[in-house]
Amino acid sequence: MPFRELCAEELSQAVAKYLQRECDAAAARVRAHLQRKRRGSATSALEYRWTGVVRHGPEALGALDQHVAEAVASSRLVGGRQGAWLLANFHQSTMRPAMQTLTVGDAAEGGRELLAADQRFVRREVSVWNSTTITYTAEICLEIAPDAGGGTPRVRFVRMEHMCR
Repeated sequence: MPFRELCAEELSQAVAKYLQRECDAAAARVRAHLQRKRRGSATSALEYRWTGVVRHGPEALGALDQHVAEAVASSRLVGGRQGAWLLANFHQSTMRPAMQTLTVGDAAEGGRELLAADQRFVRREVSVWNSTTITYTAEICLEIAPDAGGGTPRVRFVRMEHMCR
């Protein structure tokens, strides 16, 4: 079944929805990772909690929107599939690898995870029953930067300092 061709505004809306969905998926991935780290025994328990969110800024949206618009303009695909195809290609080649590194320790930070790298955003609480809860409050930014060579934009997740770019 052929798809109708998307106008530039509809394609921009699809890019914005895609980025929001990926931010939600990244937050779910971080929470699932913390849930797997949870430990418990008959005498003690260790629980991890995250109160932050994953966001993207206007620069990330603009970079991906510009990449998709330029790629659609130079694409030879017919029938409107190019917008969906380009987002799917970007997802497989760039976003998925970045998402997989989200919960892995960063070598530049000595193997520390993105959430635990700055102790200002980590709070430790120990209850009377020897249960420890470690709460992370850092927020994460999804950054997308255009490639200097005009190829697929680069994606990375960073801790938000003030606001996402």
